[in-house]
Order: sequence, then C-alpha cells, then structure tokens
Amino acid sequence: MAPERRMTLELDRETVQRIVQNLDPSFIAGGFSRLHGGSTEVYRIDLAGANREPLVLKIYPDEPEWGPAKERLVAGWCAELTALVPKWLEIDESRSLLPLRYALLPLLPGRSLRDWMAEPDIENAYRQMGELLRRIHAMPMATYSARGAIFEDTRLFSLSFLKQALSSPLPLPTLKTRFLRFDSCG
Repeated sequence: MAPERRMTLELDRETVQRIVQNLDPSFIAGGFSRLHGGSTEVYRIDLAGANREPLVLKIYPDEPEWGPAKERLVAGWCAELTALVPKWLEIDESRSLLPLRYALLPLLPGRSLRDWMAEPDIENAYRQMGELLRRIHAMPMATYSARGAIFEDTRLFSLSFLKQALSSPLPLPTLKTRFLRFDSCG
C-alpha cells in the first residue's frame, strides 16, 4: 500500500522566516496567510520593509516527483502568451526547512477569480480565461503517448490518438470512455 500523501503543514513564523532568508538573507517575513484554491497548499508571505513585494510559498506533495519542475517549465512557455506569469524564484527539494518540497514565487497583482464570482462582469473574466486556455492548448510542445512514443507536437499526438482510438475494435462504451479521458486532459 502506498504511503498517504501529506499536504497539511503547521507553518510558524520562525519557519517562514528561515524560508525567505534562504532566498535572500536580508528578507524579513512581516506575516503570512493561507491562500485559497490551487492544487497545493499556497501561502502569501508579506515582507517587512519598503518596496518589498509579497511572495507566494507553494508547497508540493511527494508525488508526482516532477511536479515543481514541470510547473516552472510550463510557466516559462506561458510567458510568451501573457505578461502575468509567475517566475519561480526558488524550488527547494532538500526538505531541510520543510518536510515537503516548496517553491517561492512573487505574488501576482490583482484579485483572485474567487473574489470576482459575485461581480456582474464575471462573464468577461471567463472569456479571458477561455481565450488564454485556447492559446495554451494551441502551443506546440513535446509530449509522450501512453505507449512511450514521443511526439514533438501535441497536435500530432492528438491525431495519432484519435486514429488509434477510432480504429480500435473495442465496444462503443470503452471507446467513448477513452475519448472522454483524452478530451478532458487537453
């Protein structure tokens, strides 16, 4: 049986201070608070002193092992599409300050989408998200198929997958499940 993934940490001010000083010894943590949403635990860290922008502490589970590096890589690709992409300042996989891996990023300006939910202009936010998502999915990038074949362009992977799925002698419900699973991941 696989070990249970630990994701909840009890952060204290001393630990947060050590984390920010690991990035820059001159940093002083002024305070921190948990942020909502996301696939991992995320905290805002306010830094004391003039002209110090807040940081985001993102804590990762043990699995998947490649998670932090992949997020950093994909964010770099997305920088071509929009100016508001976080830059990973540090990824620490040593577990010397926390029992889990973490990353430090600058806090992006603006409000969380959660804060816009009751606004009359929420449809505009959805349109912007949809446009960005369309542009992300149109980006050519290398990918791997379930059988290990490497495709330099995800569009070739999509075409190959669909040809394979449609030529399969599987019963219709199984084929439909395969297609839906593929469609939901991009």
